[in-house]
Amino acid sequence: MAHSTKISQSSVLVAESSPIVIANIKILLREIGFSDRLIHIAKDVRSIVSLAKKTRIDTIICDYHFDERRNGKQIIEELRENNFIQKSCSIVMLTADTSGGVVKSILDLDPDEYLVKPYSLFELKRRVARTYKRKQEMSHLYQLSKKATVKEIQQAFDSALDLMPDYAGHIHRLKGYTFVKRGDYVAAARHYHQCLRKQPRHWAICGLAESLIALNELEQAESMVQSWLSSGKDQNAKRYMNY
Repeated sequence: MAHSTKISQSSVLVAESSPIVIANIKILLREIGFSDRLIHIAKDVRSIVSLAKKTRIDTIICDYHFDERRNGKQIIEELRENNFIQKSCSIVMLTADTSGGVVKSILDLDPDEYLVKPYSLFELKRRVARTYKRKQEMSHLYQLSKKATVKEIQQAFDSALDLMPDYAGHIHRLKGYTFVKRGDYVAAARHYHQCLRKQPRHWAICGLAESLIALNELEQAESMVQSWLSSGKDQNAKRYMNY
């Protein structure tokens, strides 16, 4: 069984400017089981970075327009690029802006959840609890050693699929991501091909395209993406690619 941290021992970072929203989020986080002393509120980007440097953050709830100079996507990317947050950290993005550019930016970041304001507190509570639980139960997969062989990675993910079938889509997605981040594009392309044969998903087509580009198979990647978009199989992917 995957190792997981007790929710009462997990830290949450809330990047939000509205006092009312902050108060409501703190209430629902306590209801989920987070400890009040581990619920951190950030009022500027400097506070976010400073906190992430010295504290292990397990969940981040961030308003997309939290900062005037950098949006939520840029803030999270900075934390990831500098290894200030773990791969298993849950990211929940909030936004009241549904313009094309913002939607594309959020989809490009690929947060675990994102909600459009106004949202119900019940729905926010449900999604925060759901993504936290999933990330914790899958935490051992995020922590696979860079020295692990393709066979060892395969065995780890096969075992996870047996133990957590409800997370199958997330496990397959993480497996492809793991191969890509390791630079093993041949294994990644093979995996994404298998995923697409079972059930078409925009993350699989994007991952396969990224792998083919890395392997210098540019024409194949372009042809595949264009074929996918023209098929209309995934309207969310089509909307994302058209922005």
